Amino acid sequence: MLVVDAYYRSRSDGTLIFRSPALKRNLLWFDIQTESVALYEYGINLLIQSGWRVIGITVDGRKGVIQALSKVAPVQYCQFHQKKTIRKHLTKHPQHSAAQELKAIADRLTYTDQPSMAGWLAQWRQRWDGVLKERTYHPSGKWSYTHRRLRAAYFSLIHNLPWLFTYHLHPELPNTTNSLDGSIRHLRTLHRVHQGIQLQNRRKLTDELLRGKYPKY
Repeated sequence: MLVVDAYYRSRSDGTLIFRSPALKRNLLWFDIQTESVALYEYGINLLIQSGWRVIGITVDGRKGVIQALSKVAPVQYCQFHQKKTIRKHLTKHPQHSAAQELKAIADRLTYTDQPSMAGWLAQWRQRWDGVLKERTYHPSGKWSYTHRRLRAAYFSLIHNLPWLFTYHLHPELPNTTNSLDGSIRHLRTLHRVHQGIQLQNRRKLTDELLRGKYPKY
C-alpha cells in the first residue's frame, strides 16, 4: 500500500514522495518542478520494475492522477484533502443555508460510507438545485453562476465520490495521506528554520531526511 504526495521547498522546487505506511519507509522520491500525471506514473512504474507489488494507492487527488493510477491498483482519494477543498470554497463558517448544509454533509465524510454520502448529496441537490443554478447577469450581457464557490464544493464531492471510500473495500489502505505528511514534518520545520541555505543544501537536507537521517545544519 502506497501513500503518494509532493512536498515543496519553494514554488517550483519540490519532491514527489512514495511511502509505505506499513513499512514506515519512503520507498522512492525524486525532485520535481510541478506535479503531473506522467510523474506519478513514472514513480509507480519504477517501483514495479524494482520488484514492488503495488496493491493500493492513496493520493491527494491531483487532476487526472486518480484515473491514471486506477489502472494499476485501487486508489483512495485523501479524505483530509477533500475536506480541505470544501473548507476552501465554503469557509469554516458559511453564511448561506445551502453552504451550511453542504459543509455539514462533508463533515461526516470520515464517519460514513459511500451510499450514505451519495444519498445525502442527492437530497441536498434536490433541495438546493435552484440556488445552484442561479445566474448573475453583467452589463456586458454575459452571465456567471451566482454561487460559484458553492458549485465548486458540491461538484468536487460528486466528482471524487467514487474514490473517497475505496479504503472500505481495502482496509489496509489509508484514507488520508497524513502518514506521509507526518513523516516529513521535520522537513517543513528545518526548511523554515534554514530558509537561507543554498538550494543544493536544501535538496541534500530533503534527501537525507527522507532516508531516515537527521543531519545538522
